[in-house]
Amino acid sequence: MYIKKKSTFKLIVVNVLTLILAIVFIFSGWVKLIDPMGMGFKLEDYFAPDVFDMPYFLPLTLPFSFAIILLEICLGVAVLSVHYRRLALWSLFWLTMFFGFLTFYSAYYDKVTDCGCFGDAIKLTPWQSFYKDIILFIIIVVLLVAHKPTKASKFKSKNQKRLLRFVCGIHLLIGLYNYYFLPLIDFRAYKVGVNIKQASIIPSDAPKDEYKDIWIYKVDGIEKKFSTEEAPWNIKNAEYVDRISMLVKKGYEPPIHDFVATTIHDVDVTDSLLSLQNAVLISIHTIDEVDQDDIVAIGELSKSLNHHNIPTIVLTGSSFQAFATLSGNIPVYASIYTMDKIPLKTMVRSNPGIVLLSKGVIKAKWSKYNFPSQADILNLTQ
Repeated sequence: MYIKKKSTFKLIVVNVLTLILAIVFIFSGWVKLIDPMGMGFKLEDYFAPDVFDMPYFLPLTLPFSFAIILLEICLGVAVLSVHYRRLALWSLFWLTMFFGFLTFYSAYYDKVTDCGCFGDAIKLTPWQSFYKDIILFIIIVVLLVAHKPTKASKFKSKNQKRLLRFVCGIHLLIGLYNYYFLPLIDFRAYKVGVNIKQASIIPSDAPKDEYKDIWIYKVDGIEKKFSTEEAPWNIKNAEYVDRISMLVKKGYEPPIHDFVATTIHDVDVTDSLLSLQNAVLISIHTIDEVDQDDIVAIGELSKSLNHHNIPTIVLTGSSFQAFATLSGNIPVYASIYTMDKIPLKTMVRSNPGIVLLSKGVIKAKWSKYNFPSQADILNLTQ
């Protein structure tokens, strides 16, 4: 009787851990599937010169993004099946090892501050992401040790294979839709309905950044580090070398904190831009990735809106010269301002992307694959 109870308890534990593992990976894949380009941007951070310095992988970030997302979802579903469970567990073992290395590297060396484990839905610090991977790794090891192969019937195995193919196929289509027509669910600060100016305000009573000073003094010819409390300046014959301010506690940061538009002469025009009754923003974070057809479409849209007194404004992370070179002889009836690439990439997941503003409020967004017509804009501004 005792053995039976023990066996039943073990079965319950294994089933609960299996369910937890499946839910975490399916959820992780789902929230990234909503925004596959966002996952691609995270991969760009890892391939950057100051991290792993792998520029040859940069053109492949989007395929890598889809591969990782679909792998997480499909393995999460597969671990629930009898036919694929062991293979799924071993695959998750190595996948979690890989993610664990990335999150530890990010946390220890303070390189990529947001790994994007759960997309923009749930933000984790690098150390939180690493601890999450450790817990998942332990669960996977426990399930591998406890796993006992169970032979499924031929009919059941065939149905599980069909189900897995269907899951992978349907999620690939969902991901492609989100890529071409912008995310169905927007977890970012620049979602439709947001007032950019209000989302940039820091309350007067908001917590401020807290810093700790490290003082470096040379004492008896040897450089030593001191805290402020130790008052090294009172040490006899101590010679000042340097002071380092370390952030010990992050203060309040508004949801939107980097929306700053400037002219070719570095004049800040952000407030005037956000005060316009209606304006169409063309976001171009990297001009090199924009082709002539996109420029022609921007030119035609800006010309048609110009007749209705709706200004078109190009915000680019590239230089003014680069934009002028690409546009060439194509007339673009728009004001051109520069902005950091990060807010442009965050605002709309398309290059170029189109945003309709009304006194700083985001009314609508479009990707380059469903470029709005004049009628689309006018219907939303009347």
